[in-house]
Amino acid sequence: MSEPIAAPPGNSQHIWGPQTVLLVAGGALTAGAIVWSLLAVNSVDKLVTGAAVLIFALMTGVGLMMRQRLTVSASGLVIGTALGRVTVTWAQVAAISTPQRSRLGVSSRTLEIDLDDDGLLVFGKVDLGADPTEVAAALLSLWAANKRA
Repeated sequence: MSEPIAAPPGNSQHIWGPQTVLLVAGGALTAGAIVWSLLAVNSVDKLVTGAAVLIFALMTGVGLMMRQRLTVSASGLVIGTALGRVTVTWAQVAAISTPQRSRLGVSSRTLEIDLDDDGLLVFGKVDLGADPTEVAAALLSLWAANKRA
């Protein structure tokens, strides 16, 4: 999915987040673990499946809370985290880049947003549900437009 998950016509707000299929998979794993737990006979199986239910439910819940991982508008950025939302104005943004790294033969690209207070926001393809390079292009154009304003 290379387009923002929500971009109303004529609106300069863009929203990126994890792909829906990941959240559905998390829900399916949770449901499967619940069924497995209900069918478990001995106490060790019940303990293991209970732990699986908790882990899958927690992961799915965090994914749902961060459904809108990065929201961008003329006023700045809103970053969805597991504990809530963090707002960053365009004046706080020092740089936007998409470095590529290789490790063990696998290369990956991330979106990095440097903040003026030495903060660093890092987003991967799973976080954004889109190619970080395409998201960076949208961010750079909005950032440039708001620096001139």
